[in-house]
Amino acid sequence: MSPEYQRWRVLWPLVPAMAMVMIDFTIVSISVTTIQRDLHLSATAAQEAAGQLEDLDLVKNREKVQAAYALLEREAQKLKAELGSMLEKTAASSEAV
Repeated sequence: MSPEYQRWRVLWPLVPAMAMVMIDFTIVSISVTTIQRDLHLSATAAQEAAGQLEDLDLVKNREKVQAAYALLEREAQKLKAELGSMLEKTAASSEAV
């Protein structure tokens, strides 16, 4: 086989691999914006949370899974505290009226 033909054979495994990367990026982009909108998060907070979860690389690693769970639990506690303070402000403002 000619070297030119060999060069093109490498392209075929790369095409589906790049397609998977693009699909993954699209899914993450859509899910982050949906989560951001539903939780009323700022863009910075959503990017920070997504970045921290990506950095964990959870494939077959119990410690990393536990770290991800702990991270999500901390974020949920922050959200709970923020929602609690919002409810208190709303209750205080409705009592004042």
